[in-house]
Amino acid sequence: MDLRLESFLAIIREGSYVKAAKSLSLSQPSVTYHIRQLEREYGIKIFYRNGNAQYLTGEGKILLQYAQRLENLENRLRRELTDAETQLTHLTVGITPTCSEALLGRVFTSYCSAHPETSIRVVTGSTEQLVRRIEDYALDFALLDGTVESKSCRVEHLDTDYLLVVMCPQHPLACRDRVTLEELKKESLILRSDEAGTRRLFEAGLIEHMDHIHNYDVRLEMDDLTSIKELVMANLGVTIMAYSACREEIQAGRLYGAGIEGMNLQREIQLVSGDAFDYPSILAEIRRLYESLTQSALSDASRAN
Repeated sequence: MDLRLESFLAIIREGSYVKAAKSLSLSQPSVTYHIRQLEREYGIKIFYRNGNAQYLTGEGKILLQYAQRLENLENRLRRELTDAETQLTHLTVGITPTCSEALLGRVFTSYCSAHPETSIRVVTGSTEQLVRRIEDYALDFALLDGTVESKSCRVEHLDTDYLLVVMCPQHPLACRDRVTLEELKKESLILRSDEAGTRRLFEAGLIEHMDHIHNYDVRLEMDDLTSIKELVMANLGVTIMAYSACREEIQAGRLYGAGIEGMNLQREIQLVSGDAFDYPSILAEIRRLYESLTQSALSDASRAN
């Protein structure tokens, strides 16, 4: 990779020219010279100062976006060359926290069992964050919930999920198939942050009913799904959660899920890949394993009932 861009990225990561120079085993004047070269070559100003602080200009932010992509591409090149030499395959895959981590864990484990030369590193993030990482060549593919808007990504529909009111089985409403919004207003809610896809879908449904989240008793907001489920199991509140994220707990009787009267809160689960990932056979097998394990889980639930 261009040493000038390496210097630029090191400044961003380290926060200063001095620390960037140290991390690259260069002198500070060398790093400063690299930045001046980039500014001359592209005819831009990369940083501006405000007091003692230094910030990226608009052009600097564009340069950063493409420099990170180039770095990711080079890392991908080195990884694939090493994989070709060692006959191993390393995949970096993204999932949103509200996709069933347990189910996807079994999907990836099953794939690696069938392909012992393959290892998979899973990272989590919001749909927007993971799509951006695919576009920047930092991820091979991702399984995401919600709508994906990207001109450079391939998007395949994988499944349709839906939101439920999730509560402790001992909760008074746990005998109901559906809960009204008026009943929900009387409950203490434990919700994900307002950036989460499930939270946005729920709030959009409320707006369609001329309602607002401010009319509800939101006691706690957090993004750790495991902690949310534990609090709900302890009957300390109820939550709004995707069925796929709590399927196993509901089937095991540790949680109870009910629909919301008059609301159809469906969301799509997508298999998303970038133009640099040209392995359709891997995506096809991930799809097949997902569908097989999902069907198996549904069959187990049917027999249990």
